[in-house]
Amino acid sequence: MFSENSRYANLSTKSFTRSDGVEVRYVSRRFVPRPEDLTFAGFETVGPAERPDHVAHRAYGEPESFWRLADAQLSFDASDLTRAPGQRLRVPMVMPE
Repeated sequence: MFSENSRYANLSTKSFTRSDGVEVRYVSRRFVPRPEDLTFAGFETVGPAERPDHVAHRAYGEPESFWRLADAQLSFDASDLTRAPGQRLRVPMVMPE
């Protein structure tokens, strides 16, 4: 259902049946890891006019992995990651499943 580098890739799919008999499928809840439970590979410094996907590409080689950076900063809005050029972002390691 989701690509292997998606934050939702390993979540289970669930369903419920509405009162009108229609089955609704959904992805189970994703819990954001606590930063203190992550292992960090290092830091990336935000450059001028950068977007979260730029930093993720530099850190992981995958622009779609910006969500890993957001998790490590406890940011629910990924655009907050790059609002301040010069900011240092923690880069969590990608752990095998």
